[in-house]
Amino acid sequence: MNLMTILNEVTPKNVTLYHGLKNGNSKVSDIQRDGLISKMGYDSPEWFMVATDIDSAIYHANPSEKGGDVYVVELSVPFTNKRWVGDPFLWPEYKRSGRSAWYALKQPLGSEYVVKVHKIPHDQYITVKNNGL
Repeated sequence: MNLMTILNEVTPKNVTLYHGLKNGNSKVSDIQRDGLISKMGYDSPEWFMVATDIDSAIYHANPSEKGGDVYVVELSVPFTNKRWVGDPFLWPEYKRSGRSAWYALKQPLGSEYVVKVHKIPHDQYITVKNNGL
């Protein structure tokens, strides 16, 4: 194994991930304060919570009220491929389409990983929903 391969396995690399909120605006301040926490626990590698593209997150978000905007959290998460891509914070990726990888959390992602909360206008949300994944 060459040195670059070894370094790539253990040197963390930041990856941008997105999470669409359900009942968005009521959770924004909680996520900004506490980060992204799974209410389902961290033992399920198939409970996908984050995606590599914003449209997947928009698609899975829900407005708080009919006709309302949706919110998507952008995160910058360090990980290596020591055991798999996504380690140590995420379970191995799930590829549903060519444009996005989805991940389940292995542990909470603290507020230090939250980069921004995007407010997505309702019209854009509807366009993404109509286009599908």
